[in-house]
Amino acid sequence: LPLVMRKTLWPMRSLRPVLAEAAAYAERQDGSGVPEGLRGDNIPLLGRLLAVVDTYEALIADRPYRLAYSRARALHILQALSGRLFDGVITDLLEGITRGEL
Repeated sequence: LPLVMRKTLWPMRSLRPVLAEAAAYAERQDGSGVPEGLRGDNIPLLGRLLAVVDTYEALIADRPYRLAYSRARALHILQALSGRLFDGVITDLLEGITRGEL
């Protein structure tokens, strides 16, 4: 999927400088992601941010195979995976934002 995203967005010249960073949204903190198996701080900040936001949005949206999770449950799931799959600082920031603390 990250490679498809790069090819799809490549014609938009203004986005080219951040395409590689954005495509890193499928990388995971523990190195289990794709396309390059990057881990930790080797994942660009934009990719780490998009990974958390994309997953949160997917959890709180209805899917053909399940109803949306509550925001509280989605945050709980993200926090449970924080540090292993997702950047803990970013998951904490998202939680603070959704709770109106930031």
